[in-house]
Amino acid sequence: MIRSGGGPERLAGADLEDGFTLVETLVALFIFAMLVTAGAFVLGNSAEAARGVEAVSDELQALQRTRAALQADLGQMALRPSRAAGGEERGALTSGDRADGALLAFVRYGPDNPDGEERPALQYVGWFQTEGGLERRAAAHLDGEALGAGALLLPGASGARVQFHYRSGWSDTPVETVPAVLPDAVRLTLTHPRYGAVEQLFLTGAGA
Repeated sequence: MIRSGGGPERLAGADLEDGFTLVETLVALFIFAMLVTAGAFVLGNSAEAARGVEAVSDELQALQRTRAALQADLGQMALRPSRAAGGEERGALTSGDRADGALLAFVRYGPDNPDGEERPALQYVGWFQTEGGLERRAAAHLDGEALGAGALLLPGASGARVQFHYRSGWSDTPVETVPAVLPDAVRLTLTHPRYGAVEQLFLTGAGA
């Protein structure tokens, strides 16, 4: 004998029991919305962290580039006076009013020449504290020309101070003697917006 498993009414009831109620659907949508919101929050924080890491990396690279440029300039310092645009003599190493307001200005050997063009073997350079930060300037010609437009190497740096070391000790200004002598080392102190007080010591060509 074959027995029926139920009529149409039984089948309809089974369909209702296997489906989702409105409350269950709303709860599922709510949970999904919470997951989407949490995911967006995590992604936003990750992007913000990435931007912060990039900013720190850029500032550290700027500090390293500045140190490398100063090291290259001071390590090639030459005991050679030059002449300004008006013809007046500039000392081998000057600072302040005698260097057009530069922290220090001097002649160096061997400026970079990546193009292999005909250029003098000496270059007059100066380092300045400006409103934007620490800036390097160079003259296109050794004599008869002022320092040109600057390159801002360390943005945000402030309170820069330079000291010069001779056999007698440290001096806030270049020591003028006859015959002239170069300092053994130069000390630069400044305030960086992220790293605070920074002090760096460089050997010159005379002290290397």
